[in-house]
Amino acid sequence: MPEHYEAELEINDFPQNACGKVTHKETLDPISEWTGAAITTRGYYIPPEKVPGPGDRKLYLFIEGPTEQSVKRAKTELKRVLEDINMQVTSLAGSAQLGRYSVV
Repeated sequence: MPEHYEAELEINDFPQNACGKVTHKETLDPISEWTGAAITTRGYYIPPEKVPGPGDRKLYLFIEGPTEQSVKRAKTELKRVLEDINMQVTSLAGSAQLGRYSVV
């Protein structure tokens, strides 16, 4: 019987544009092809101020593959994509404040 490996990566608390990017087919397909792991979006977006109800799961990615290494590589790459987008959002927010006009 072939072995089967699984992992989960919770993405609910990342900025919505990061969640959107990492759940798009254009992002997931190349990672799946490169690693050999299947990636599925599961759960629901739950705002920070709301407590999940019984049976509700926050938004996450379910990763499954034929080897432990394929699952680890996919999870690592997904984390990298999320962190890159998160850093872009943070740097844009910081630079937006620097560009404000001042009245003399």
